[in-house]
Amino acid sequence: MSQMADNQLEEPIMTSENAVTLSINETATEILSSSNSTAGCPKVVILESKNKVCCNNRIIGGSEYGMFTMTLLVQWIPSIPYYWILITVLPHYSAGTFVVTMIFSLMFALLTDYFLIRTNTTDPGIIPRATKEGPVFGPANEKDRYCETCNIYRPIHAKHCSTCDACVNGFDHHCPWVGTCVAERNIRYFVGFITCAGVYATICCITMAMMLSRYPGTGHLTKLETLGAVMAAGWAGIFSLALLPMSCGYFTMISQQLTLNEKIKYGERQMTTVEREQQLNAPTSGVSVLFRVLCGKKPQSQIYQTSS
Repeated sequence: MSQMADNQLEEPIMTSENAVTLSINETATEILSSSNSTAGCPKVVILESKNKVCCNNRIIGGSEYGMFTMTLLVQWIPSIPYYWILITVLPHYSAGTFVVTMIFSLMFALLTDYFLIRTNTTDPGIIPRATKEGPVFGPANEKDRYCETCNIYRPIHAKHCSTCDACVNGFDHHCPWVGTCVAERNIRYFVGFITCAGVYATICCITMAMMLSRYPGTGHLTKLETLGAVMAAGWAGIFSLALLPMSCGYFTMISQQLTLNEKIKYGERQMTTVEREQQLNAPTSGVSVLFRVLCGKKPQSQIYQTSS
């Protein structure tokens, strides 16, 4: 009997603080897991969103991969007549112009694809959901809002995307063309995508317009080549007029620390009292903000156990 009493005395007493710690640890254990046990593969939070995880957890794709594929086709299918005319006609007019035009066309076309793929396959800033049984932490400031779907208090600049079915930090907008949300972790790639695509379209439009003006009718261009040049110039002109102003608008919004979601809903950047006081006491220049967002270190991903 005395031995049993001693064993009971040796058992730790469960205080309220220990119970909370145990509950937090159990919740974290339930939320954090690896879908692949291969050594060296990053462990990710179980995503209850529509985003796709692949390549041993190294790539987090967008929810609309069909639209993402269509964007690639929209870029390259109309480019076929452009490169066809460029290769078959322009060298006879000017070899130097042909080489320079081809280099810049391919460079911006490949950069467009690179930034498009990086936008789609980068975690935009997804906030992991909490379990219904686990504790709900927050709000951290006066403008945090509770999300019933994700069971979390989302930060001031976060928003729940109904298309991806996830709360995303630094939410700008959901872009069907890139197939995912554009937010704090992939906005640099999105801006690179629309800028390079706009420049590429401008090069195509100017080149085809030059070909049509120098070789009107069927003097040097056949009817089929003329039709292809007109189609390529029209396609490129539309995207040039749409994307270049958009990229300029994004440079302006980023320098103002403003997201598209905030601009549409509020017309100004949403800030907590602490953030507003910091901005008044130590204002930051638009150039430094642009450099930090587009070239600085990305915010830490919240869905990886290890740094991304």
